[in-house]
Amino acid sequence: MSAEEAADLPTMASWPAFFNELGLVGITQSVALHCELVAVRGRRLEFVLDSNNASLFQERQVAAFEMAFNQLLAMPVEVSVVVGQVGDSTPFQLRQLQAAERQHEAEVALEQDPQLAALLVEFDGTVIDGSIRPRQ
Repeated sequence: MSAEEAADLPTMASWPAFFNELGLVGITQSVALHCELVAVRGRRLEFVLDSNNASLFQERQVAAFEMAFNQLLAMPVEVSVVVGQVGDSTPFQLRQLQAAERQHEAEVALEQDPQLAALLVEFDGTVIDGSIRPRQ
């Protein structure tokens, strides 16, 4: 297979971000969120579904997953999913990391806000731990 034929496929590194382009919904989305792309063999995408999140998994989700890819990509692909242990490259894990980064940025922004600092001093106030939420 040429590089051009594979250009539209996700890589193991790009899979978590690529996930959003599929437009999955419902149980299929939930299943795919916890899948790690472990191999790309030609136009076959091989995923491992986190065994801790496989209770709703059925073969029909594989067909729906494959259909979503085939509606998006220029050439058809085959998708396989096996249940097992995943590493740290699932879309769910990417979302968790991004949420943690947004939370940290929100906390740092408030810690460095001179107006908030002045208000806290003036009113002898404190920021309650866990009360800071990043903008959505």
